[in-house]
Amino acid sequence: YYRFDMAEEPKLVSVDPEGKTLHKQDFSPGDGKLRKQLREGVTILERIRAAHELAKKPKRANVAAIAEAYDEQQFWGVRQQFASALAKAGSSEAIAALAKIVADEEDPMVIGHVLGQVLQLRDDAIWTATQQRLDRGDLPPWSVNAAWRVLGAKREDGDLSAFVEAARTASIHDIARRGAIGALAATRRAEAAQPLLDLVEEPQVEYRARAAAASALGELGGFLEDRDKEKVREKLEDVVRTGELPVAQAAAAALSLMGARESIGRVEQLAARVSHQEEVGVRRIAERIYAGKDDKVAALEAQLGDLRGEYRKLVERLEKLEPNDV
Repeated sequence: YYRFDMAEEPKLVSVDPEGKTLHKQDFSPGDGKLRKQLREGVTILERIRAAHELAKKPKRANVAAIAEAYDEQQFWGVRQQFASALAKAGSSEAIAALAKIVADEEDPMVIGHVLGQVLQLRDDAIWTATQQRLDRGDLPPWSVNAAWRVLGAKREDGDLSAFVEAARTASIHDIARRGAIGALAATRRAEAAQPLLDLVEEPQVEYRARAAAASALGELGGFLEDRDKEKVREKLEDVVRTGELPVAQAAAAALSLMGARESIGRVEQLAARVSHQEEVGVRRIAERIYAGKDDKVAALEAQLGDLRGEYRKLVERLEKLEPNDV
């Protein structure tokens, strides 16, 4: 190791601030120095590193420093990374800051990234801010896509009728529509299956939206009762057999996601319809079905993700009963 003797405690410590050396860095000189580096770091890389290190210890002072630095930063790339750091922190203070960002951010290079980051947090403040942005109608297409997915994470509390309406509404390259299709799957509700089944073979719907509907059926299938699941599986098999190739390939991947071992023959038949290059991908899909986990296990893993969110909220309530650690 290296040792540097100094006359007094340094105010800021940075390793390879210009990123000239290929390395993986896991270094924290202390929260105080990191907060200074966050504001006064000479390079963008220094400031981004500081934000992510501070997020590992989501104390109020650290989260507040990242949120304040976000407001002061002009470059969209740094703002994206600061938002990612806040999402990683995941505390109640971080969520409040992100909800404000969702409500106020106007840079199209940033808002879509922010919405993608908050998807994992599943919090009422985030959902309220996201719904307000959708209602304002000022989001670019990919941000609308992400906003629908954020609202879909409300699960059974999501507005199914709004998702269905948006999923039936054409948009530029159906980008926004595909977000609503994803939201339908994210609800995990049996009622979401039929609108997706209607979309997947609707000839008037652009192929990318039909492929998204096929993928959504695969995601939803693991949460359905056996009778509904069988209906979804049969429809996906039909799409694999007769659908346009991009849609058929999405349906094959959806069958893999459902762990539909009885559909392996149909998926393997798809290999004869595609190019040699695409055949490799189809064969891999069939292999994943062979080796795939039971759909009940996949459903349990998804439920575990929800429980982790509830655990985070419980920990935050307990922390409020203790003296603030700043």
